[in-house]
Amino acid sequence: MKIQIPLQNKFNKQLMYHAIGILVLVVMLCAVTLPTLYYIRYKNGALLDSSQIKLYSYEQFELDLAEAGEFLERGLYDNAIILLRESARNSLKRYFAAEALTRIADLLYSSEEIQNQDRYVQALEFYGVAMSFSEDQQARIWKSFQIANCHFKTSSIDSAIALYKDFINKYPDSEYCVDAQLNLASLYLKRNKFSLARETLQVVLNTAVSEKQFSLAVFQLANSFMQESEKETIIYQ
Repeated sequence: MKIQIPLQNKFNKQLMYHAIGILVLVVMLCAVTLPTLYYIRYKNGALLDSSQIKLYSYEQFELDLAEAGEFLERGLYDNAIILLRESARNSLKRYFAAEALTRIADLLYSSEEIQNQDRYVQALEFYGVAMSFSEDQQARIWKSFQIANCHFKTSSIDSAIALYKDFINKYPDSEYCVDAQLNLASLYLKRNKFSLARETLQVVLNTAVSEKQFSLAVFQLANSFMQESEKETIIYQ
């Protein structure tokens, strides 16, 4: 017996097959075009197509870092910073951008060739931008510590105190925690908060992981009593 399929059902099935075909085509087009669209970037306010953008790979990033290192060895700090800036700008991957920006900030912070205090302000800006790209927890811890250090170096005492306290509370097990406590104690001494300084230093004496940290804590502890004694002497005179 021959089964008759209603014309309407045939029509519905044809529509369904057409819809599936179109959907597959759309998916294939997306697979091809989206990676290209991903590389479209804005630079200086102008839209650039993918042909104008260097497709940034890990290998290229490593080459840029090596070239920046060569600049540093020759004392060409400005060249190194410019190259790292370009690496961050060209990189579409958050890790590359964060790493390049952090390298710039570290360079500005630690370079003995750059003598003015502005380098700490510039380093602070780069650490802040790099923080927005960072996804790795350990990298974020380092940048948080360095941001506090930049405030410390620029004598932004109240800001540095707040940042160090926040850092110590958030990352008590960090390898930088003891150094943060030492810096915090020295800031307390500058504010004549002797009790807070001694409380902080007592923690350092119990948790110091190096002889240098322990010695600094002992020195600052003795210094706190000397400063307090001198302050009281001036008051009573």
